[in-house]
Amino acid sequence: MPESGLVTRLTNLFPQLEHMAPDLQERLATGKTVQARSGSFLFGVGDLCSSFLLLLEGSVRVYLSSVEGREISLYRIEPGQTCLLTTSCLMGQTHYPAIGRAESDIKGIALSNRAFNELIVKSPEFRELVFNDFGSRLAIMLRLMQEVSFQKLDLRLGQFLLGNDLSKITHQEIALELGTVREIISRLLKQFQLEGLVKLHRNRIEILDRIALSKRSS
Repeated sequence: MPESGLVTRLTNLFPQLEHMAPDLQERLATGKTVQARSGSFLFGVGDLCSSFLLLLEGSVRVYLSSVEGREISLYRIEPGQTCLLTTSCLMGQTHYPAIGRAESDIKGIALSNRAFNELIVKSPEFRELVFNDFGSRLAIMLRLMQEVSFQKLDLRLGQFLLGNDLSKITHQEIALELGTVREIISRLLKQFQLEGLVKLHRNRIEILDRIALSKRSS
């Protein structure tokens, strides 16, 4: 892609960058184009962070994993978004505390540590992008911690069902999102079915009474 085309694509996805000085926009375009296939690991626990990714295509899931194999999703990165942990690691010169994995084929622009620091200092627009996204994702993380720490799993499951596409989903996938094991999710879903809230199909869940499920999950 020509450099001007790349700058246009970046500013379309990251509107804050549209008003950057032209020379700093060119600095963005010097970033390395990176691509990864679905399922690829982008970083793991203990990895050193050496670049800042501006995602153009695809989706990345950031999650924690226990030695027993249990997982809990922290957040996802979509085109036009940045990674909270990457920002934290670059600013603090620390290692990644979680795992980042491509959920689909991805493409992006990776800014070197040096370019990231230069743009943070010289560009108010880039600085606004980074710290606004950092703040919003930190709020999501804190809310997740509160839910995991203080909210019963059946309530979290009900809220998950109400807020997500259930047309193609497995009990294992739900368990990974909520940080538990498949057997517990299956047991709770069967209870929801007995209560007339949902109907379970193979790799699909149908909500029968959304109002009742919402009351059950509040």
